[in-house]
Amino acid sequence: MLESMFSVLFGRLLDWLFPNRRRRSSEDSQPAGDVSQNVPLAFAEQFADTKYKLGLMQSDNAWLRKAHDEVIAKLQHGSHAAVDPSRFERAVTEVKKGHPEAAEALFRDIVMENRREAARAASNIGVLAFRHDTRKALRAYEEAVELDSNNADAWIGIGYLQRRVGNLEEAESAYGKLLNLGDSNNDDAIRAVALSHIGSVFMTRRDWDMAKDKFMSALKLNEKLGNQRGMAINYCSIGNVNLSSGDLAGAEEMYRKSLALSEELGIKGILADIYCNLGVVLQKNDDLDGAEGMYHKSLDINAELGHKEEMANVYGNLGGIFHIRGDLSRADEMHRKALRINEDLNHKEGMAVNYASLGFISEARGDLPKACRLWKKSRGIFSGLGARDRVELVDRAMQKSGCEL
Repeated sequence: MLESMFSVLFGRLLDWLFPNRRRRSSEDSQPAGDVSQNVPLAFAEQFADTKYKLGLMQSDNAWLRKAHDEVIAKLQHGSHAAVDPSRFERAVTEVKKGHPEAAEALFRDIVMENRREAARAASNIGVLAFRHDTRKALRAYEEAVELDSNNADAWIGIGYLQRRVGNLEEAESAYGKLLNLGDSNNDDAIRAVALSHIGSVFMTRRDWDMAKDKFMSALKLNEKLGNQRGMAINYCSIGNVNLSSGDLAGAEEMYRKSLALSEELGIKGILADIYCNLGVVLQKNDDLDGAEGMYHKSLDINAELGHKEEMANVYGNLGGIFHIRGDLSRADEMHRKALRINEDLNHKEGMAVNYASLGFISEARGDLPKACRLWKKSRGIFSGLGARDRVELVDRAMQKSGCEL
Protein backbone atom coordinates (compact mmCIF):
# COMPACT_ATOMS: atom_id res chain seq x y z
CA MET A 1 0.00 0.00 0.00
CA LEU A 2 2.95 2.29 0.34
CA GLU A 3 5.70 3.47 -1.98
CA SER A 4 8.63 5.78 -1.36
CA MET A 5 11.15 7.74 -3.35
CA PHE A 6 14.65 8.49 -2.20
CA SER A 7 17.47 10.29 -3.94
CA VAL A 8 19.91 11.11 -1.14
CA LEU A 9 23.31 9.40 -1.15
CA PHE A 10 22.09 6.53 -3.29
CA GLY A 11 20.97 8.58 -6.26
CA ARG A 12 17.84 6.79 -7.45
CA LEU A 13 18.77 3.36 -6.10
CA LEU A 14 16.29 3.52 -3.25
CA ASP A 15 13.52 5.59 -4.78
CA TRP A 16 11.04 3.05 -3.46
CA LEU A 17 11.32 4.65 -0.04
CA PHE A 18 9.81 8.07 -0.77
CA PRO A 19 7.10 9.10 -1.01
CA ASN A 20 4.27 6.99 0.31
CA ARG A 21 1.26 6.87 -1.92
CA ARG A 22 -2.19 5.72 -1.17
CA ARG A 23 -3.23 2.67 -3.16
CA ARG A 24 -6.92 2.83 -3.53
CA SER A 25 -7.42 -0.71 -4.69
CA SER A 26 -10.85 -1.74 -3.62
CA GLU A 27 -14.32 -0.43 -3.15
CA ASP A 28 -12.47 0.83 -0.65
CA SER A 29 -11.10 1.18 2.30
CA GLN A 30 -13.71 1.54 4.97
CA PRO A 31 -16.66 -0.84 4.53
CA ALA A 32 -20.03 0.85 4.48
CA GLY A 33 -22.10 0.14 7.55
CA ASP A 34 -25.77 -0.64 7.14
CA VAL A 35 -27.02 1.95 9.59
CA SER A 36 -30.59 1.99 8.30
CA GLN A 37 -31.56 -1.43 9.60
CA ASN A 38 -33.73 -2.02 12.66
CA VAL A 39 -32.11 -3.73 15.63
CA PRO A 40 -33.78 -5.48 18.58
CA LEU A 41 -33.89 -3.31 21.69
CA ALA A 42 -31.37 -5.32 23.70
CA PHE A 43 -28.87 -5.19 20.89
CA ALA A 44 -29.58 -1.51 20.28
CA GLU A 45 -28.88 -0.58 23.86
CA GLN A 46 -25.69 -2.64 24.03
CA PHE A 47 -24.24 -1.37 20.78
CA ALA A 48 -25.44 2.19 21.31
CA ASP A 49 -23.51 2.28 24.57
CA THR A 50 -20.38 1.04 22.81
CA LYS A 51 -20.79 3.61 20.06
CA TYR A 52 -21.26 6.32 22.67
CA LYS A 53 -17.92 5.40 24.23
CA LEU A 54 -16.30 5.40 20.81
CA GLY A 55 -17.74 8.83 20.18
CA LEU A 56 -16.25 10.13 23.43
CA MET A 57 -12.84 8.74 22.48
CA GLN A 58 -12.85 10.69 19.24
CA SER A 59 -14.99 13.67 20.20
CA ASP A 60 -12.65 16.00 18.32
CA ASN A 61 -13.46 14.37 14.98
CA ALA A 62 -16.55 15.81 13.36
CA TRP A 63 -16.95 12.88 10.96
CA LEU A 64 -17.06 10.38 13.83
CA ARG A 65 -19.50 12.45 15.89
CA LYS A 66 -21.81 12.65 12.89
CA ALA A 67 -21.58 8.93 12.15
CA HIS A 68 -22.08 8.14 15.84
CA ASP A 69 -25.21 10.32 16.07
CA GLU A 70 -26.73 8.86 12.90
CA VAL A 71 -26.16 5.27 13.96
CA ILE A 72 -27.55 5.82 17.46
CA ALA A 73 -30.62 7.63 16.16
CA LYS A 74 -31.45 4.94 13.63
CA LEU A 75 -30.84 2.11 16.07
CA GLN A 76 -33.08 3.70 18.67
CA HIS A 77 -35.74 4.60 16.13
CA GLY A 78 -36.00 1.05 14.84
CA SER A 79 -35.27 -0.93 17.96
CA HIS A 80 -38.86 -1.96 18.64
CA ALA A 81 -39.72 -2.95 15.08
CA ALA A 82 -37.24 -5.73 14.35
CA VAL A 83 -39.44 -8.54 15.67
CA ASP A 84 -42.84 -8.76 14.00
CA PRO A 85 -45.37 -9.31 16.85
CA SER A 86 -47.97 -10.72 14.47
CA ARG A 87 -45.53 -13.34 13.23
CA PHE A 88 -44.66 -14.28 16.80
CA GLU A 89 -48.38 -14.67 17.59
CA ARG A 90 -48.86 -16.82 14.48
CA ALA A 91 -46.09 -19.11 15.68
CA VAL A 92 -47.78 -19.46 19.09
CA THR A 93 -51.09 -20.18 17.38
CA GLU A 94 -49.50 -22.91 15.26
CA VAL A 95 -48.18 -24.55 18.44
CA LYS A 96 -51.67 -24.50 19.97
CA LYS A 97 -53.07 -26.05 16.80
CA GLY A 98 -50.62 -28.93 17.06
CA HIS A 99 -48.47 -27.77 14.12
CA PRO A 100 -44.98 -27.65 15.66
CA GLU A 101 -43.20 -27.73 12.29
CA ALA A 102 -44.93 -24.55 11.12
CA ALA A 103 -44.26 -22.86 14.45
CA GLU A 104 -40.61 -23.89 14.35
CA ALA A 105 -40.20 -22.41 10.89
CA LEU A 106 -41.64 -19.08 12.05
CA PHE A 107 -39.51 -19.00 15.19
CA ARG A 108 -36.41 -19.91 13.16
CA ASP A 109 -37.09 -17.02 10.79
CA ILE A 110 -37.36 -14.66 13.76
CA VAL A 111 -34.10 -15.93 15.27
CA MET A 112 -32.21 -15.69 11.97
CA GLU A 113 -33.57 -12.23 11.34
CA ASN A 114 -32.39 -11.08 14.75
CA ARG A 115 -28.96 -12.61 14.15
CA ARG A 116 -28.68 -10.66 10.92
CA GLU A 117 -29.74 -7.47 12.68
CA ALA A 118 -27.18 -8.11 15.43
CA ALA A 119 -24.52 -8.73 12.76
CA ARG A 120 -25.35 -5.40 11.14
CA ALA A 121 -25.05 -3.67 14.50
CA ALA A 122 -21.66 -5.29 15.14
CA SER A 123 -20.56 -4.27 11.65
CA ASN A 124 -21.57 -0.69 12.45
CA ILE A 125 -19.23 -0.74 15.44
CA GLY A 126 -16.50 -1.83 13.05
CA VAL A 127 -17.28 1.12 10.79
CA LEU A 128 -16.98 3.59 13.65
CA ALA A 129 -13.76 2.10 15.03
CA PHE A 130 -12.19 1.43 11.63
CA ARG A 131 -10.25 4.67 11.32
CA HIS A 132 -8.82 4.88 14.83
CA ASP A 133 -8.89 1.50 16.63
CA THR A 134 -7.74 -1.48 14.56
CA ARG A 135 -8.26 -4.11 17.25
CA LYS A 136 -11.73 -2.96 18.25
CA ALA A 137 -12.84 -2.76 14.63
CA LEU A 138 -11.48 -6.22 13.85
CA ARG A 139 -13.26 -7.75 16.85
CA ALA A 140 -16.52 -6.14 15.77
CA TYR A 141 -16.28 -7.41 12.20
CA GLU A 142 -15.37 -10.90 13.39
CA GLU A 143 -18.44 -10.87 15.64
CA ALA A 144 -20.54 -9.80 12.67
CA VAL A 145 -19.51 -12.76 10.49
CA GLU A 146 -20.00 -15.16 13.39
CA LEU A 147 -23.59 -13.95 13.56
CA ASP A 148 -24.07 -13.79 9.80
CA SER A 149 -21.51 -15.32 7.46
CA ASN A 150 -23.16 -13.54 4.51
CA ASN A 151 -22.28 -10.06 5.81
CA ALA A 152 -20.17 -8.78 2.91
CA ASP A 153 -19.17 -5.50 4.61
CA ALA A 154 -17.76 -7.42 7.56
CA TRP A 155 -15.64 -9.70 5.34
CA ILE A 156 -14.27 -6.58 3.61
CA GLY A 157 -13.45 -5.06 6.98
CA ILE A 158 -11.73 -8.20 8.25
CA GLY A 159 -9.66 -8.52 5.10
CA TYR A 160 -8.59 -4.89 5.10
CA LEU A 161 -7.66 -4.82 8.77
CA GLN A 162 -5.75 -8.11 8.55
CA ARG A 163 -3.82 -6.62 5.64
CA ARG A 164 -3.20 -3.48 7.68
CA VAL A 165 -1.55 -5.47 10.48
CA GLY A 166 0.42 -7.63 8.04
CA ASN A 167 -1.58 -10.88 8.19
CA LEU A 168 -1.74 -11.33 4.44
CA GLU A 169 -2.89 -14.95 4.42
CA GLU A 170 -5.80 -14.11 6.72
CA ALA A 171 -6.64 -11.12 4.55
CA GLU A 172 -6.63 -13.20 1.39
CA SER A 173 -8.80 -15.81 3.11
CA ALA A 174 -11.38 -13.19 4.09
CA TYR A 175 -11.47 -11.77 0.57
CA GLY A 176 -11.77 -15.32 -0.77
CA LYS A 177 -14.89 -15.80 1.36
CA LEU A 178 -16.22 -12.54 -0.04
CA LEU A 179 -15.56 -13.78 -3.59
CA ASN A 180 -17.34 -17.05 -2.80
CA LEU A 181 -20.27 -15.04 -1.49
CA GLY A 182 -20.43 -13.16 -4.79
CA ASP A 183 -20.23 -16.40 -6.77
CA SER A 184 -22.94 -18.13 -4.72
CA ASN A 185 -25.28 -15.17 -5.21
CA ASN A 186 -24.21 -14.54 -8.83
CA ASP A 187 -23.46 -10.97 -7.72
CA ASP A 188 -20.94 -9.20 -9.96
CA ALA A 189 -20.79 -6.20 -7.62
CA ILE A 190 -19.50 -8.34 -4.76
CA ARG A 191 -17.14 -10.17 -7.13
CA ALA A 192 -15.67 -6.84 -8.26
CA VAL A 193 -15.08 -5.70 -4.68
CA ALA A 194 -13.47 -9.03 -3.76
CA LEU A 195 -11.16 -9.03 -6.79
CA SER A 196 -10.12 -5.43 -6.06
CA HIS A 197 -9.17 -6.32 -2.52
CA ILE A 198 -7.38 -9.52 -3.54
CA GLY A 199 -5.36 -7.37 -5.94
CA SER A 200 -4.36 -5.16 -3.02
CA VAL A 201 -2.93 -8.20 -1.20
CA PHE A 202 -0.75 -8.95 -4.21
CA MET A 203 0.33 -5.30 -4.26
CA THR A 204 1.54 -5.63 -0.66
CA ARG A 205 3.45 -8.76 -1.69
CA ARG A 206 4.93 -6.79 -4.61
CA ASP A 207 3.49 -9.22 -7.17
CA TRP A 208 2.65 -6.66 -9.82
CA ASP A 209 1.43 -9.08 -12.49
CA MET A 210 -1.10 -10.81 -10.25
CA ALA A 211 -2.21 -7.50 -8.77
CA LYS A 212 -2.87 -5.98 -12.19
CA ASP A 213 -4.71 -9.12 -13.32
CA LYS A 214 -7.12 -8.83 -10.36
CA PHE A 215 -7.62 -5.09 -10.81
CA MET A 216 -8.33 -5.51 -14.53
CA SER A 217 -10.87 -8.26 -13.79
CA ALA A 218 -12.58 -5.99 -11.27
CA LEU A 219 -12.57 -3.11 -13.76
CA LYS A 220 -14.30 -5.24 -16.41
CA LEU A 221 -17.03 -6.17 -13.95
CA ASN A 222 -17.52 -2.56 -12.84
CA GLU A 223 -17.67 -1.40 -16.47
CA LYS A 224 -20.32 -4.06 -17.12
CA LEU A 225 -22.30 -2.83 -14.10
CA GLY A 226 -21.82 0.84 -14.94
CA ASN A 227 -20.32 1.34 -11.48
CA GLN A 228 -18.35 4.54 -11.97
CA ARG A 229 -17.13 4.68 -8.39
CA GLY A 230 -15.71 1.18 -8.68
CA MET A 231 -14.14 2.12 -12.02
CA ALA A 232 -12.49 5.18 -10.46
CA ILE A 233 -10.98 2.99 -7.75
CA ASN A 234 -9.78 0.39 -10.24
CA TYR A 235 -8.18 3.01 -12.50
CA CYS A 236 -6.25 4.28 -9.48
CA SER A 237 -5.15 0.76 -8.55
CA ILE A 238 -3.94 -0.01 -12.06
CA GLY A 239 -2.09 3.31 -12.02
CA ASN A 240 -0.33 2.19 -8.85
CA VAL A 241 0.85 -1.00 -10.55
CA ASN A 242 2.13 1.02 -13.50
CA LEU A 243 3.94 3.41 -11.18
CA SER A 244 5.51 0.56 -9.22
CA SER A 245 6.81 -1.00 -12.42
CA GLY A 246 8.31 2.30 -13.63
CA ASP A 247 5.66 3.24 -16.19
CA LEU A 248 5.11 6.88 -15.17
CA ALA A 249 3.13 7.78 -18.29
CA GLY A 250 0.82 4.80 -17.84
CA ALA A 251 0.38 5.63 -14.17
CA GLU A 252 -0.55 9.23 -14.85
CA GLU A 253 -3.01 8.18 -17.55
CA MET A 254 -4.85 5.92 -15.11
CA TYR A 255 -4.78 8.52 -12.34
CA ARG A 256 -6.24 11.16 -14.67
CA LYS A 257 -9.08 8.78 -15.60
CA SER A 258 -9.77 8.16 -11.94
CA LEU A 259 -9.58 11.88 -11.17
CA ALA A 260 -12.15 12.76 -13.86
CA LEU A 261 -14.68 10.24 -12.53
CA SER A 262 -14.03 11.14 -8.89
CA GLU A 263 -14.54 14.85 -9.55
CA GLU A 264 -17.74 14.13 -11.46
CA LEU A 265 -19.05 11.95 -8.62
CA GLY A 266 -17.75 14.22 -5.87
CA ILE A 267 -16.00 11.41 -3.97
CA LYS A 268 -13.59 13.19 -1.65
CA GLY A 269 -11.81 10.08 -0.40
CA ILE A 270 -10.76 8.99 -3.87
CA LEU A 271 -9.83 12.56 -4.82
CA ALA A 272 -7.47 12.68 -1.83
CA ASP A 273 -5.80 9.48 -2.99
CA ILE A 274 -5.44 10.67 -6.57
CA TYR A 275 -3.88 13.98 -5.49
CA CYS A 276 -1.38 12.01 -3.44
CA ASN A 277 -0.59 9.62 -6.30
CA LEU A 278 -0.21 12.41 -8.84
CA GLY A 279 2.18 14.00 -6.38
CA VAL A 280 4.29 10.84 -6.57
CA VAL A 281 4.40 11.09 -10.37
CA LEU A 282 5.43 14.75 -10.18
CA GLN A 283 8.11 13.96 -7.60
CA LYS A 284 9.54 11.18 -9.73
CA ASN A 285 9.69 13.73 -12.54
CA ASP A 286 11.69 16.06 -10.23
CA ASP A 287 8.87 18.58 -9.82
CA LEU A 288 9.16 18.87 -6.05
CA ASP A 289 7.06 22.03 -5.70
CA GLY A 290 4.24 20.56 -7.77
CA ALA A 291 4.41 17.33 -5.79
CA GLU A 292 4.28 19.19 -2.47
CA GLY A 293 1.19 21.07 -3.60
CA MET A 294 -0.57 17.82 -4.48
CA TYR A 295 0.38 16.30 -1.13
CA HIS A 296 -1.09 19.23 0.78
CA LYS A 297 -4.35 18.95 -1.19
CA SER A 298 -4.51 15.29 -0.24
CA LEU A 299 -3.63 15.96 3.40
CA ASP A 300 -6.33 18.63 3.77
CA ILE A 301 -9.06 16.31 2.48
CA ASN A 302 -7.90 13.34 4.54
CA ALA A 303 -7.76 15.48 7.68
CA GLU A 304 -11.29 16.69 6.99
CA LEU A 305 -12.49 13.10 6.58
CA GLY A 306 -10.54 11.76 9.55
CA HIS A 307 -8.64 9.28 7.35
CA LYS A 308 -5.64 8.66 9.58
CA GLU A 309 -3.92 5.93 7.60
CA GLU A 310 -4.02 8.08 4.48
CA MET A 311 -2.72 11.08 6.44
CA ALA A 312 0.26 8.97 7.51
CA ASN A 313 0.98 8.18 3.87
CA VAL A 314 1.00 11.85 2.94
CA TYR A 315 3.18 12.82 5.90
CA GLY A 316 5.68 10.24 4.66
CA ASN A 317 5.58 11.79 1.20
CA LEU A 318 6.23 15.25 2.60
CA GLY A 319 9.10 13.83 4.62
CA GLY A 320 10.60 12.61 1.37
CA ILE A 321 10.32 16.08 -0.16
CA PHE A 322 12.08 17.72 2.81
CA HIS A 323 14.80 15.07 2.83
CA ILE A 324 15.59 15.60 -0.83
CA ARG A 325 15.81 19.35 -0.16
CA GLY A 326 18.22 18.69 2.70
CA ASP A 327 15.86 19.86 5.45
CA LEU A 328 16.46 16.90 7.78
CA SER A 329 14.60 18.42 10.74
CA ARG A 330 11.36 18.82 8.78
CA ALA A 331 11.85 15.42 7.17
CA ASP A 332 12.26 13.81 10.60
CA GLU A 333 9.15 15.63 11.87
CA MET A 334 7.00 14.37 8.99
CA HIS A 335 8.15 10.76 9.23
CA ARG A 336 7.60 10.72 12.98
CA LYS A 337 4.06 12.02 12.50
CA ALA A 338 3.48 9.20 10.04
CA LEU A 339 5.03 6.63 12.37
CA ARG A 340 2.86 7.67 15.32
CA ILE A 341 -0.29 7.16 13.29
CA ASN A 342 0.85 3.85 11.84
CA GLU A 343 1.86 2.57 15.28
CA ASP A 344 -1.54 3.55 16.68
CA LEU A 345 -3.22 1.64 13.84
CA ASN A 346 -0.67 -1.21 13.97
CA HIS A 347 -0.21 -0.68 10.24
CA LYS A 348 2.80 -2.87 9.60
CA GLU A 349 3.75 -1.82 6.08
CA GLY A 350 3.53 1.85 6.95
CA MET A 351 5.69 1.34 10.04
CA ALA A 352 8.33 -0.48 7.98
CA VAL A 353 8.56 2.38 5.49
CA ASN A 354 8.73 4.95 8.30
CA TYR A 355 11.51 3.08 10.12
CA ALA A 356 13.51 2.83 6.89
CA SER A 357 13.05 6.52 6.14
CA LEU A 358 14.06 7.55 9.66
CA GLY A 359 17.07 5.28 9.31
CA PHE A 360 18.27 7.25 6.30
CA ILE A 361 17.78 10.51 8.17
CA SER A 362 19.87 9.16 11.07
CA GLU A 363 22.55 8.08 8.61
CA ALA A 364 22.58 11.54 7.03
CA ARG A 365 23.08 13.01 10.49
CA GLY A 366 26.02 10.69 11.13
CA ASP A 367 24.29 8.51 13.73
CA LEU A 368 24.98 5.08 12.21
CA PRO A 369 24.10 2.97 15.29
CA LYS A 370 20.62 4.51 15.33
CA ALA A 371 20.28 4.09 11.56
CA CYS A 372 21.16 0.40 11.86
CA ARG A 373 18.56 -0.14 14.60
CA LEU A 374 15.85 1.53 12.54
CA TRP A 375 16.72 -0.38 9.37
CA LYS A 376 16.72 -3.65 11.30
CA LYS A 377 13.17 -2.93 12.48
CA SER A 378 12.14 -2.09 8.94
CA ARG A 379 13.75 -5.21 7.52
CA GLY A 380 11.99 -7.46 10.03
CA ILE A 381 8.56 -6.13 9.13
CA PHE A 382 9.14 -6.25 5.38
CA SER A 383 10.38 -9.83 5.74
CA GLY A 384 7.20 -10.78 7.58
CA LEU A 385 5.12 -9.25 4.80
CA GLY A 386 6.97 -11.22 2.12
CA ALA A 387 8.17 -8.00 0.43
CA ARG A 388 11.48 -9.50 -0.74
CA ASP A 389 12.50 -6.61 -2.95
CA ARG A 390 12.23 -4.18 -0.05
CA VAL A 391 14.13 -6.53 2.24
CA GLU A 392 16.94 -6.64 -0.34
CA LEU A 393 17.07 -2.85 -0.61
CA VAL A 394 17.24 -2.42 3.16
CA ASP A 395 19.96 -5.09 3.21
CA ARG A 396 22.00 -3.07 0.72
CA ALA A 397 21.70 0.05 2.83
CA MET A 398 22.72 -1.84 5.96
CA GLN A 399 25.66 -3.54 4.27
CA LYS A 400 26.89 -0.24 2.80
CA SER A 401 26.86 1.34 6.26
CA GLY A 402 28.43 -1.69 7.97
CA CYS A 403 25.31 -2.69 9.93
CA GLU A 404 24.92 -6.28 11.10
CA LEU A 405 22.07 -8.03 9.32
